[in-house]
Amino acid sequence: MSYIPSISYPIRLLSTRSGLYVEWALCKRSKIGESFPVILDYEHLQTMLEGYSQSLWVPPPSIRKPDNMKNCDFSLKLEDLTVRQLQSAWLAALRRRFGADKVKLALRVFGVRVNLWQLNQVAAHFDVLGARIQEMPQLGPLLAADAGMWKHLPNWKVVKSRYMAMGLSASAWRWLCNQNRAYVSRLDWTNLGHIAWVNLHAALNFKFHASFIDKQTAALHGFGGMSSWLRRNPDRFSGESAGEGQSEKVQSFLRGMRLCLKRLDETVGRENQQEIIQEEFPLILDWMLAQVLGNTPKPVKIHRGWTYDTLMGWQSRWHLSDFGQTNTELNVYWPEILGMGHILTDYEYFELSSLRALLQEAKRMHHCVPSYIDRCMDGQIALFHLSRKGNLSERATLEISRQGASHWRITQLKGPCNAPVSESIWKAASALLDRVSPR
Repeated sequence: MSYIPSISYPIRLLSTRSGLYVEWALCKRSKIGESFPVILDYEHLQTMLEGYSQSLWVPPPSIRKPDNMKNCDFSLKLEDLTVRQLQSAWLAALRRRFGADKVKLALRVFGVRVNLWQLNQVAAHFDVLGARIQEMPQLGPLLAADAGMWKHLPNWKVVKSRYMAMGLSASAWRWLCNQNRAYVSRLDWTNLGHIAWVNLHAALNFKFHASFIDKQTAALHGFGGMSSWLRRNPDRFSGESAGEGQSEKVQSFLRGMRLCLKRLDETVGRENQQEIIQEEFPLILDWMLAQVLGNTPKPVKIHRGWTYDTLMGWQSRWHLSDFGQTNTELNVYWPEILGMGHILTDYEYFELSSLRALLQEAKRMHHCVPSYIDRCMDGQIALFHLSRKGNLSERATLEISRQGASHWRITQLKGPCNAPVSESIWKAASALLDRVSPR
């Protein structure tokens, strides 16, 4: 399929009395919420497409083509576009509605996880935010910490005074101002004890990227006794006492902390948050202290491309090995629902129905699939390895969840290192789902 320029997509965002809608070619509407992301992911894309298919809205005879859509091609068919083109169409609609400058500023302040509600806030305070970021780009993410003060920002002195009143030291402020690049946003200033972490980072003599000052500036609240360990081992973060290679260990450790706190942010308000804090965090901390900061011959390096699931995969393999559960004498099995076979002529699949199969999948795909063993044994989910014949790059791990007695649905489909997968893999996964749970 040839490339279609974004300006040609006949899509727009509408605010009505009954809510927000995405309209396609003046003939279909799909209702969305303010939590809809600016950078559209596959899950929200499916929500939008389902809204189109279920909508009962009929365009009135009086509807006219808007002036800002004169260059759009209304003969385009929605079903002919690829996922990437639909994502481009959505972004083009937002730029048409808010302006490219406001969308760019929202991405700069809030990062790639910005949603429509946050974009509306940025649009409302566009001039004052733009002026502050132009003066001091490296402190842009600080503005995301307290959106309530955006309309009261005549200069950066207001921001400085506010954080100084909350316990930020003058030296920490100077250190933040002298960074070459902006750091990741959402600092947690709600607990004054967390300010010590800003001072800790400011005092470090190691050269690591300023993005490590994320929410890990908080003393890892609820992170399996992390605060106590740091108080007992202050020398581990001291530049004077650090030996050769200690700087890299500290970088890896802080990256792991940041990934865990990011997961904590993502689970706010969810039922499984306490489970993550009480069960997963202590296991990750145990592994990081031994394998990342420990005196092992080859300490593990946590790279920028790692995710929280990668951490879980590493700690799972390490703990299972520790408890002797990875030898050939011990394995755990659970009933299969489909087994193995071929799908769509050029794809093959096999079900992961044992502990050893999960460990091999984790090693093969570099993610945390062994942590799902309890749900597999309970029959809540089923896991499959899905691949294209003769093409190692076309492979993925598929998770389907039980919905009632005999129905299933796809809940996760991830490539190596939890990377997104292609459309063809999604089609193969859908075909496999039809075989497990016929429509």
